[in-house]
Amino acid sequence: MPSATIEFHDDELFIGYLSRYARGLGLSGVFDLLLDLSVPRKGTLNGAAADIQKISAILEADVDHAMRQTFQKGAGQNVLLGGLFFKINASFVASSAFAQGVFGMISVLRLQRTQR
Repeated sequence: MPSATIEFHDDELFIGYLSRYARGLGLSGVFDLLLDLSVPRKGTLNGAAADIQKISAILEADVDHAMRQTFQKGAGQNVLLGGLFFKINASFVASSAFAQGVFGMISVLRLQRTQR
């Protein structure tokens, strides 16, 4: 894989970093990058640790930072991001709203922080 000099910002979602990395390589977006890396989309978008770790290793990104900055499905309707659990509102549909937010379509995500 050709390298790109793309910094992973502290306040950036990992998927946003992947999008910028893909564009830096001249790819159309994240899905093309994942295809080139032989990493499944579903696992990456769902925050599968093995996929995030594999991508981080290939792109030489900090694995711990990548995991903190990735939406991960928790128990029930909870989502983990940045070490915090959020409860998804009833009107929130995780897969479509997440994809819309990540890939530039208009969406409003309403998350409520829950107690651990």
